Amino acid sequence: MSLVQHDDEADEDYTFPCFYDTPLVGPQDGSLQVSQWPGTAGEIHQISGPFGREIRLAVEFADGYTTQDALQDVLDLVLAKAFVLHGKLTVGGVSGAQFQQCTFLGYEEVDRFYEGSGVRGWISQGVLKWRQASLSAPPV
Repeated sequence: MSLVQHDDEADEDYTFPCFYDTPLVGPQDGSLQVSQWPGTAGEIHQISGPFGREIRLAVEFADGYTTQDALQDVLDLVLAKAFVLHGKLTVGGVSGAQFQQCTFLGYEEVDRFYEGSGVRGWISQGVLKWRQASLSAPPV
């Protein structure tokens, strides 16, 4: 299974070098303005939107990194893609979920540790984040 973002600007794909979980797709954003006037009952709602939404993915970078520096080099490459990658996000290969018009926002590390068996090495666990521009481009 793969996690790939197509970069519309460069017209190329970037594959994130990590293991991942099911994407968490947030609700569409919008705004609600509530107005009330003295001496009147009720209120008026002014609604605008819908706007974009956030997509988050719990991930683990674990590829037998023997040193923290080797792991950090990979994370630095991923972080360099923040606000650069914009395009279709594919989670799970060709038959997986696809999200159009996504901008990669970055990686938030939650934990970093050395797995002591000697097989997996240094591991970083965290969350990759995207912003989908609009729901006129829903998951395919």
